[in-house]
Amino acid sequence: MHRVTLHRRLIDTASPLLFLGTASAILRGGSSWAPHWIVNLLGRSGLTAIQATTLCACALAAAACIVLAWQSAIGWQRLVARTGLIAIAFASVAEGAAVLAQPPVAGQLQGASALLWVAVELALSLGLLIAIDRTRGPGTDAGPLGGRRLALSAILTVATVAVIARIPVADTIELERLSGQGYEPIELDTAQWVGRSMPDTGLTRHVPLLTALTMEGDVIVVFHNPRCSHCQELFHEHLGPDRTERIVAIEVPPAKAQVEAAGDGVEELDCPHCDRVSLPAGPLWLVEIPTVVRLRDGIVTCVATKDFAQCLSPAASN
Repeated sequence: MHRVTLHRRLIDTASPLLFLGTASAILRGGSSWAPHWIVNLLGRSGLTAIQATTLCACALAAAACIVLAWQSAIGWQRLVARTGLIAIAFASVAEGAAVLAQPPVAGQLQGASALLWVAVELALSLGLLIAIDRTRGPGTDAGPLGGRRLALSAILTVATVAVIARIPVADTIELERLSGQGYEPIELDTAQWVGRSMPDTGLTRHVPLLTALTMEGDVIVVFHNPRCSHCQELFHEHLGPDRTERIVAIEVPPAKAQVEAAGDGVEELDCPHCDRVSLPAGPLWLVEIPTVVRLRDGIVTCVATKDFAQCLSPAASN
Protein backbone atom coordinates (compact mmCIF):
# COMPACT_ATOMS: atom_id res chain seq x y z
CA MET A 1 0.00 0.00 0.00
CA HIS A 2 2.82 2.39 0.87
CA ARG A 3 4.44 1.59 -2.46
CA VAL A 4 1.26 2.46 -4.37
CA THR A 5 0.87 5.72 -2.42
CA LEU A 6 4.44 6.76 -3.21
CA HIS A 7 3.91 5.85 -6.87
CA ARG A 8 0.84 8.09 -6.99
CA ARG A 9 2.58 11.00 -5.31
CA LEU A 10 5.49 10.82 -7.72
CA ILE A 11 3.07 11.02 -10.63
CA ASP A 12 0.41 13.32 -9.14
CA THR A 13 2.76 15.86 -7.57
CA ALA A 14 6.45 15.55 -8.43
CA SER A 15 6.05 15.23 -12.21
CA PRO A 16 3.69 18.21 -12.66
CA LEU A 17 5.91 20.33 -10.41
CA LEU A 18 8.93 19.55 -12.57
CA PHE A 19 6.97 20.34 -15.75
CA LEU A 20 5.67 23.64 -14.37
CA GLY A 21 9.03 24.58 -12.87
CA THR A 22 10.79 23.99 -16.17
CA ALA A 23 8.15 25.99 -18.05
CA SER A 24 8.49 28.85 -15.55
CA ALA A 25 12.29 28.86 -15.88
CA ILE A 26 12.03 28.98 -19.68
CA LEU A 27 9.56 31.88 -19.59
CA ARG A 28 11.66 33.85 -17.11
CA GLY A 29 14.99 33.11 -18.75
CA GLY A 30 13.88 33.75 -22.32
CA SER A 31 14.76 31.95 -25.52
CA SER A 32 18.27 30.97 -24.37
CA TRP A 33 16.71 28.77 -21.66
CA ALA A 34 14.68 26.76 -24.16
CA PRO A 35 16.40 23.79 -25.86
CA HIS A 36 18.31 25.41 -28.73
CA TRP A 37 17.88 22.42 -31.02
CA ILE A 38 14.09 22.68 -30.63
CA VAL A 39 14.22 26.45 -31.25
CA ASN A 40 16.33 25.89 -34.38
CA LEU A 41 14.08 23.05 -35.58
CA LEU A 42 10.92 25.11 -35.15
CA GLY A 43 12.71 28.05 -36.76
CA ARG A 44 12.86 26.07 -39.99
CA SER A 45 9.06 26.02 -39.91
CA GLY A 46 8.95 29.80 -39.76
CA LEU A 47 8.59 30.27 -36.00
CA THR A 48 10.65 32.94 -34.27
CA ALA A 49 12.82 32.12 -31.25
CA ILE A 50 10.23 33.76 -28.98
CA GLN A 51 7.37 31.74 -30.49
CA ALA A 52 9.35 28.50 -30.22
CA THR A 53 10.19 29.26 -26.60
CA THR A 54 6.56 29.96 -25.76
CA LEU A 55 5.54 26.72 -27.49
CA CYS A 56 8.02 24.71 -25.37
CA ALA A 57 6.62 26.27 -22.18
CA CYS A 58 3.03 25.59 -23.33
CA ALA A 59 3.81 21.92 -24.02
CA LEU A 60 5.28 21.45 -20.54
CA ALA A 61 2.37 23.23 -18.88
CA ALA A 62 -0.11 21.16 -20.90
CA ALA A 63 1.56 17.94 -19.71
CA ALA A 64 1.27 19.14 -16.11
CA CYS A 65 -2.43 19.96 -16.57
CA ILE A 66 -3.17 16.55 -18.06
CA VAL A 67 -1.40 14.70 -15.25
CA LEU A 68 -3.20 16.76 -12.61
CA ALA A 69 -6.60 16.30 -14.27
CA TRP A 70 -6.35 12.53 -14.75
CA GLN A 71 -6.46 11.64 -11.06
CA SER A 72 -7.19 7.94 -10.36
CA ALA A 73 -6.64 7.05 -14.02
CA ILE A 74 -3.10 6.29 -13.00
CA GLY A 75 -2.21 4.17 -16.01
CA TRP A 76 -2.86 7.12 -18.33
CA GLN A 77 -1.22 9.52 -15.90
CA ARG A 78 1.92 7.43 -15.86
CA LEU A 79 2.01 7.38 -19.67
CA VAL A 80 1.87 11.18 -19.93
CA ALA A 81 4.27 11.71 -17.02
CA ARG A 82 6.85 9.27 -18.39
CA THR A 83 6.58 10.77 -21.87
CA GLY A 84 7.18 14.26 -20.50
CA LEU A 85 10.08 13.13 -18.32
CA ILE A 86 11.73 11.29 -21.20
CA ALA A 87 11.35 14.40 -23.37
CA ILE A 88 12.99 16.59 -20.71
CA ALA A 89 15.83 14.09 -20.25
CA PHE A 90 16.43 13.84 -24.00
CA ALA A 91 16.33 17.63 -24.41
CA SER A 92 18.78 18.02 -21.50
CA VAL A 93 21.29 15.61 -23.06
CA ALA A 94 21.02 17.33 -26.44
CA GLU A 95 21.36 20.77 -24.89
CA GLY A 96 24.34 19.68 -22.80
CA ALA A 97 26.11 18.38 -25.90
CA ALA A 98 25.37 21.65 -27.71
CA VAL A 99 26.76 23.71 -24.83
CA LEU A 100 29.96 21.66 -24.70
CA ALA A 101 30.41 22.04 -28.46
CA GLN A 102 30.11 25.85 -28.39
CA PRO A 103 33.22 28.05 -28.14
CA PRO A 104 33.23 30.36 -25.10
CA VAL A 105 31.45 33.65 -25.77
CA ALA A 106 31.31 36.36 -23.17
CA GLY A 107 27.86 37.02 -21.75
CA GLN A 108 26.21 33.78 -22.89
CA LEU A 109 24.32 31.43 -20.62
CA GLN A 110 26.80 28.63 -21.03
CA GLY A 111 29.82 27.06 -19.37
CA ALA A 112 29.30 26.15 -15.72
CA SER A 113 25.91 27.92 -15.35
CA ALA A 114 24.37 26.34 -18.45
CA LEU A 115 25.73 22.89 -17.65
CA LEU A 116 24.41 23.19 -14.09
CA TRP A 117 20.91 23.93 -15.40
CA VAL A 118 21.13 21.00 -17.82
CA ALA A 119 22.46 18.67 -15.11
CA VAL A 120 19.66 19.58 -12.69
CA GLU A 121 17.00 18.97 -15.35
CA LEU A 122 18.57 15.66 -16.36
CA ALA A 123 18.98 14.45 -12.78
CA LEU A 124 15.42 15.32 -11.79
CA SER A 125 13.82 13.82 -14.89
CA LEU A 126 15.82 10.59 -14.78
CA GLY A 127 15.38 10.33 -11.02
CA LEU A 128 11.62 10.61 -11.32
CA LEU A 129 11.53 8.12 -14.19
CA ILE A 130 13.44 5.54 -12.17
CA ALA A 131 11.36 6.17 -9.04
CA ILE A 132 8.08 5.86 -10.94
CA ASP A 133 9.13 2.57 -12.50
CA ARG A 134 10.46 1.10 -9.25
CA THR A 135 7.41 2.00 -7.17
CA ARG A 136 4.99 0.55 -9.68
CA GLY A 137 3.06 -2.34 -8.14
CA PRO A 138 -0.34 -4.03 -7.98
CA GLY A 139 -3.22 -1.58 -8.23
CA THR A 140 -1.29 1.08 -10.10
CA ASP A 141 -2.96 0.31 -13.44
CA ALA A 142 -6.55 0.71 -12.23
CA GLY A 143 -8.88 3.51 -13.20
CA PRO A 144 -10.59 4.20 -16.53
CA LEU A 145 -10.14 7.49 -18.36
CA GLY A 146 -13.66 8.92 -18.51
CA GLY A 147 -15.11 11.79 -20.48
CA ARG A 148 -15.10 14.10 -17.47
CA ARG A 149 -11.35 13.74 -17.02
CA LEU A 150 -10.77 14.39 -20.69
CA ALA A 151 -12.96 17.51 -20.54
CA LEU A 152 -11.25 18.75 -17.36
CA SER A 153 -7.79 18.25 -18.82
CA ALA A 154 -8.82 20.05 -22.00
CA ILE A 155 -10.20 23.03 -20.07
CA LEU A 156 -7.13 23.26 -17.82
CA THR A 157 -4.78 22.96 -20.77
CA VAL A 158 -6.52 25.60 -22.89
CA ALA A 159 -6.72 28.03 -19.96
CA THR A 160 -3.06 27.54 -19.02
CA VAL A 161 -1.82 27.84 -22.60
CA ALA A 162 -3.89 31.02 -23.05
CA VAL A 163 -2.23 32.56 -19.99
CA ILE A 164 1.28 31.50 -21.04
CA ALA A 165 0.79 32.84 -24.56
CA ARG A 166 0.26 36.33 -23.10
CA ILE A 167 3.46 36.28 -21.03
CA PRO A 168 6.21 38.35 -22.70
CA VAL A 169 9.34 36.32 -23.50
CA ALA A 170 12.71 37.91 -24.20
CA ASP A 171 14.79 36.80 -27.16
CA THR A 172 17.83 36.23 -24.94
CA ILE A 173 19.57 34.22 -27.68
CA GLU A 174 19.87 37.42 -29.72
CA LEU A 175 20.77 39.47 -26.64
CA GLU A 176 23.58 37.06 -25.77
CA ARG A 177 24.85 37.11 -29.36
CA LEU A 178 25.05 40.90 -29.28
CA SER A 179 26.72 40.84 -25.87
CA GLY A 180 29.37 38.54 -27.29
CA GLN A 181 30.08 41.14 -29.99
CA GLY A 182 30.88 43.81 -27.42
CA TYR A 183 27.47 45.50 -27.19
CA GLU A 184 25.37 46.19 -24.12
CA PRO A 185 21.92 45.34 -25.55
CA ILE A 186 18.75 46.58 -23.87
CA GLU A 187 15.47 45.48 -25.45
CA LEU A 188 12.43 47.74 -25.34
CA ASP A 189 9.56 45.37 -26.15
CA THR A 190 7.03 48.05 -27.05
CA ALA A 191 4.56 45.45 -28.37
CA GLN A 192 3.87 44.51 -24.73
CA TRP A 193 3.25 48.05 -23.49
CA VAL A 194 -0.46 48.53 -24.25
CA GLY A 195 -2.42 48.82 -21.00
CA ARG A 196 0.66 49.70 -18.93
CA SER A 197 2.00 52.93 -17.48
CA MET A 198 5.48 54.16 -18.36
CA PRO A 199 6.92 53.04 -15.00
CA ASP A 200 5.40 49.58 -15.61
CA THR A 201 7.19 49.32 -18.97
CA GLY A 202 10.55 49.85 -17.26
CA LEU A 203 11.44 52.77 -19.53
CA THR A 204 11.41 55.32 -16.69
CA ARG A 205 14.35 53.51 -15.09
CA HIS A 206 16.38 54.89 -17.99
CA VAL A 207 14.49 58.17 -18.48
CA PRO A 208 12.91 59.16 -15.11
CA LEU A 209 11.47 62.41 -16.55
CA LEU A 210 8.99 60.39 -18.62
CA THR A 211 6.82 59.72 -15.58
CA ALA A 212 5.92 63.39 -15.21
CA LEU A 213 5.72 64.00 -18.96
CA THR A 214 3.20 61.21 -19.58
CA MET A 215 1.14 61.24 -16.40
CA GLU A 216 -1.78 63.41 -17.50
CA GLY A 217 -3.84 63.95 -20.64
CA ASP A 218 -3.14 62.74 -24.17
CA VAL A 219 0.54 62.19 -24.90
CA ILE A 220 2.31 60.95 -28.03
CA VAL A 221 5.79 59.51 -27.49
CA VAL A 222 8.05 58.99 -30.51
CA PHE A 223 11.35 57.10 -30.57
CA HIS A 224 13.56 58.69 -33.21
CA ASN A 225 17.14 59.06 -34.37
CA PRO A 226 18.79 62.03 -36.14
CA ARG A 227 19.90 59.72 -38.96
CA CYS A 228 16.38 58.41 -39.56
CA SER A 229 14.75 60.13 -42.57
CA HIS A 230 11.42 58.40 -41.87
CA CYS A 231 11.46 59.94 -38.40
CA GLN A 232 11.88 63.41 -39.87
CA GLU A 233 8.99 62.81 -42.26
CA LEU A 234 6.79 61.59 -39.42
CA PHE A 235 7.34 64.77 -37.41
CA HIS A 236 7.00 67.09 -40.42
CA GLU A 237 3.82 65.50 -41.81
CA HIS A 238 1.92 64.32 -38.74
CA LEU A 239 3.31 65.91 -35.57
CA GLY A 240 3.20 69.61 -36.30
CA PRO A 241 2.41 72.43 -33.86
CA ASP A 242 -1.32 72.08 -34.59
CA ARG A 243 -1.48 68.84 -32.57
CA THR A 244 -3.37 69.21 -29.29
CA GLU A 245 -1.55 66.32 -27.60
CA ARG A 246 1.73 66.66 -25.75
CA ILE A 247 4.49 65.27 -27.96
CA VAL A 248 7.55 63.70 -26.38
CA ALA A 249 10.47 62.97 -28.71
CA ILE A 250 12.87 60.33 -27.35
CA GLU A 251 16.20 60.21 -29.16
CA VAL A 252 17.76 56.75 -29.49
CA PRO A 253 21.55 57.22 -29.54
CA PRO A 254 23.92 54.74 -31.21
CA ALA A 255 25.76 52.21 -29.06
CA LYS A 256 29.40 52.78 -28.14
CA ALA A 257 30.49 49.71 -30.12
CA GLN A 258 28.16 50.43 -33.03
CA VAL A 259 29.45 51.60 -36.40
CA GLU A 260 26.73 53.75 -37.93
CA ALA A 261 25.78 52.84 -41.46
CA ALA A 262 26.37 55.28 -44.24
CA GLY A 263 23.31 56.74 -45.89
CA ASP A 264 21.02 59.12 -44.03
CA GLY A 265 22.80 62.21 -42.81
CA VAL A 266 22.42 63.72 -39.38
CA GLU A 267 19.54 66.19 -39.34
CA GLU A 268 18.55 68.04 -36.20
CA LEU A 269 14.93 67.36 -35.25
CA ASP A 270 12.76 70.35 -36.12
CA CYS A 271 10.11 70.17 -33.42
CA PRO A 272 10.22 73.23 -31.15
CA HIS A 273 6.87 72.31 -29.58
CA CYS A 274 8.10 68.84 -28.52
CA ASP A 275 9.41 67.81 -25.13
CA ARG A 276 12.77 66.27 -26.01
CA VAL A 277 14.58 63.63 -24.00
CA SER A 278 17.16 60.97 -24.83
CA LEU A 279 17.90 57.42 -23.85
CA PRO A 280 21.28 57.11 -22.09
CA ALA A 281 24.24 56.81 -24.45
CA GLY A 282 26.30 53.62 -24.43
CA PRO A 283 23.91 50.64 -24.62
CA LEU A 284 22.55 49.19 -27.86
CA TRP A 285 18.86 50.05 -27.66
CA LEU A 286 16.75 47.39 -29.36
CA VAL A 287 13.69 49.35 -30.44
CA GLU A 288 12.34 49.96 -33.92
CA ILE A 289 12.82 53.48 -35.26
CA PRO A 290 10.47 55.28 -35.51
CA THR A 291 7.99 53.91 -32.98
CA VAL A 292 4.89 55.87 -31.91
CA VAL A 293 3.40 55.29 -28.45
CA ARG A 294 0.16 56.98 -27.41
CA LEU A 295 -0.89 57.42 -23.79
CA ARG A 296 -4.03 58.62 -22.06
CA ASP A 297 -3.65 59.76 -18.43
CA GLY A 298 -0.45 57.79 -18.04
CA ILE A 299 -1.63 54.52 -19.64
CA VAL A 300 -0.41 53.29 -23.03
CA THR A 301 -3.38 52.92 -25.39
CA CYS A 302 -1.60 52.31 -28.71
CA VAL A 303 1.82 51.36 -30.12
CA ALA A 304 2.72 51.52 -33.81
CA THR A 305 5.89 50.88 -35.80
CA LYS A 306 4.36 50.92 -39.30
CA ASP A 307 0.78 52.15 -39.54
CA PHE A 308 1.22 55.30 -37.47
CA ALA A 309 -2.25 56.65 -38.29
CA GLN A 310 -3.83 54.19 -35.85
CA CYS A 311 -1.99 55.83 -32.95
CA LEU A 312 -2.14 59.41 -34.21
CA SER A 313 -5.93 59.37 -34.42
CA PRO A 314 -7.76 60.81 -31.37
CA ALA A 315 -9.78 57.58 -31.26
CA ALA A 316 -6.61 55.75 -30.19
CA SER A 317 -6.85 57.43 -26.79
CA ASN A 318 -9.90 55.35 -25.88
